[in-house]
Amino acid sequence: MHRGGAAFSVSMLVVAIAASACGGSSSGGNPSNGSTASTGPSGQVSGLVQEDINPQPVSNLKQGGTLTYSLDEFATNWNYNEVDGTESSINSVQLAVMPQPFISDEKGNVSANPDYITSATETNTNPQTIELKLNPDAKWSDGSPITEKDYATQWQALNGKNKAYQVSSSTGYSQIKSVSEGSGGQFDVVVVFSKPFVDWKALFTPLYPAKYQSSPKLFNTGYVNAFPLTGGPFGNVTFNKSAQTVTVTPSSNWWGDKPLLSKIVYRALTSDAANQAFVNGELNYDFDVAVDTADYDTVKKAKDGDVTLAVGPDYRQITVSSKHGFMSDEKVRQAVEMGINRDTLIKSDLNGIPWPVVPLDNHFFMNVQTGYQDNTGDLGTYNPTGAEQLLQSDGFTKDSNGYYAKGGKEINLDFMIPAGIQSSKNEGELTQAMLKQVGIKVHINSVPVNDWSDKYLVPGNFDLAPFSWLGTPFPISSSVSIYSSPKNGGGQNFTGTSNPTVDKLLKQAITETDPTQAISVTNEADKDLWQEVHTITLFERPQMCGVTKGLANIGSFGFATPDFTKIGWMKGQPNG
Repeated sequence: MHRGGAAFSVSMLVVAIAASACGGSSSGGNPSNGSTASTGPSGQVSGLVQEDINPQPVSNLKQGGTLTYSLDEFATNWNYNEVDGTESSINSVQLAVMPQPFISDEKGNVSANPDYITSATETNTNPQTIELKLNPDAKWSDGSPITEKDYATQWQALNGKNKAYQVSSSTGYSQIKSVSEGSGGQFDVVVVFSKPFVDWKALFTPLYPAKYQSSPKLFNTGYVNAFPLTGGPFGNVTFNKSAQTVTVTPSSNWWGDKPLLSKIVYRALTSDAANQAFVNGELNYDFDVAVDTADYDTVKKAKDGDVTLAVGPDYRQITVSSKHGFMSDEKVRQAVEMGINRDTLIKSDLNGIPWPVVPLDNHFFMNVQTGYQDNTGDLGTYNPTGAEQLLQSDGFTKDSNGYYAKGGKEINLDFMIPAGIQSSKNEGELTQAMLKQVGIKVHINSVPVNDWSDKYLVPGNFDLAPFSWLGTPFPISSSVSIYSSPKNGGGQNFTGTSNPTVDKLLKQAITETDPTQAISVTNEADKDLWQEVHTITLFERPQMCGVTKGLANIGSFGFATPDFTKIGWMKGQPNG
């Protein structure tokens, strides 16, 4: 599935509970299913593992060795900013070979990467102006320096003005007025915004060279079946279509810390094939393990492997439509929410996986992120009695079938799931049983996976739809398209709800120059989303991954950006 547009700025959806962009060796200590977590003074939930990567100092690791790493597909267009390139397998490779000017830590805090930017400063708020001081040692694989021209050309390609550029997202770039050299010349980038953009650190990552963004043709096709220029610690990218592999080796033009690994071999495999290859010792790094009991049980069979788990920006939820019949009534939607025991659904989804049952009580901020707070109000607690009282106060009465009805019509909800996804089927059956207890009828509509999105979710042919959003370290800007009104920027708002107050608050939040104020305004919008019952959030989804024993500094990264120069094999290990 696609993951993150323009690196950090767009959320993507996935129908199953599969995870992505993770992998590695276990550091142990993961809490077991059913354990509890606590809320700290900042509102963040503690007790959740934020990163599980077997952290080791470089002195404990040996030079050399090969890492064999699974991809979910053998991709074609390796420009991650192009619409066909914003995909998890492409992300896995580009992280090692392309510039990452901004990086995230395990808590989702984003900062300038000193390999590319020595300082990033907001020098003015009106107009918002950002100055980036570039590392003059940074260079492309052909030896040419990385300069202001590369940043300016990427802005021109991604700002949405020239529709011939097939861009994945113009978020943030469309709010830039100019990108130019500062007083320091080509290693000094000055970005001036026409409208402030709170998540400006989401921009320019990954960075692609000006040479291949200077025209729509080069942007759209220059990285098709090729990496003509790279700018990371690894490069020399070679493709083997018959073997479905992509191989990279350390770049001779890399100016930073020398990578430990001598080679990374990426293998394109289906999820089941990757899991079995990991168990057989044919893969070191199974980065795409579904958060599913069967997959967990398979991967943990590896004699020389571990399973890692850490929180990340992805979350499981039930999208609630307001388009059909009684679902256009806010009180009915509130009764539905009060009649669903979220803990029951979470326990079902995580059954057999060593991870605590911790509900997510915010639509924007994950449990471990700065800004997280519980905004559910009275709707966050399972209250079947309250659900029935709400329906009764709204003029509904129980009919002879035991379901609430008005005007001779029963509340009859369509719980739409993709066929063949057992976790979704379980969620549907549990929801059906729980809502029956409060007098609400639910029928489960199992539809073909290939039709699930285009024919059902996007046009709104459902009442309740469970799936996962794949998020980013930038929860505000990446969520605007989900929670804004459909006619006001909410291209991913499949519920049909239109809330002018939420629109106004999100517009204010994304254009704030003060991050603290942006968080406060976003939480005000979140309170409204809970009251209107836009989405029933379930849990911050763990990233579950497999790794061969002896690998270090690689695993379930959560929010963190991996450092490919520090990934390696521990001394004394025969592997690699």
